[in-house]
Amino acid sequence: MTKGAAYEWLILFLLPFSGLLFLKFPIFDTHKTVGLDSFSGEAKAKRQKLYIADIAKDREIISIQDVLAINSVYEKRSVVMDLFSYDSAQYVKELQIALGDSDTEVSHYASAAIVGMKDRLEGKLSATQNDFLNNPSDENAARYLVSIKAYIESGALNENRIRKYEELFCAFIDEWEEEDPLHKQEWFPTLLAYLTHLGYKEKTMALVERFVQETSSQDAYVAALKASYAFRRTEDFRRYLAELRKADLVLTDYHYDILQFFLQNEVRHER
Repeated sequence: MTKGAAYEWLILFLLPFSGLLFLKFPIFDTHKTVGLDSFSGEAKAKRQKLYIADIAKDREIISIQDVLAINSVYEKRSVVMDLFSYDSAQYVKELQIALGDSDTEVSHYASAAIVGMKDRLEGKLSATQNDFLNNPSDENAARYLVSIKAYIESGALNENRIRKYEELFCAFIDEWEEEDPLHKQEWFPTLLAYLTHLGYKEKTMALVERFVQETSSQDAYVAALKASYAFRRTEDFRRYLAELRKADLVLTDYHYDILQFFLQNEVRHER
């Protein structure tokens, strides 16, 4: 092993996170070394993507498979611990992959991160519910709905739990006596998505029609297209699509992409 490589090893072990910064901007001549021998061939090819200066900022370019490809148990544990020390709610899929790692400590770190994340979300859920019960304002209602939605969409719940909390979300919207009707309307897209997933066809289509009539917004039309498509309401689907085409709306990129999907689907069905 060359002197430069030896220094890299020493820094990585002594400074797990700072060592990543060093390896991103090396001061030694690493062109003549093979780097970390414990990397697999694929991970070596992606070395510059794996060793980045700021994991929190550039997390999206790191593959969990790359992290777990490190053969050295000590390095793998160090990197995984650094990686998962940030907001674990953003990395549920990665954590679930790490749960299956052969090293028990790595899988334990991932399991602990998921449990910790669920505890935080459940704590927020309970706190916002109590805030609303003590002061049933629109603002507190919105905070409670945000916490339910975050829990549902955390990626850490099984299908039965998802459906349970979707039911809770929908029931709360029904019972919420809002001070300003516009506040409840803001939640209609999420409410309609959950009602659709739960299979409440008539309730969903009635709310969709109300949403379109009251707002004529791109959110309403896209929600209407999604619902009528999901429930195979062909005539409703075509009607909403025709209305949207005629509407004087400037679509966001997100809504435009959804509209293109439905337009392409319509063409396929007409062939």
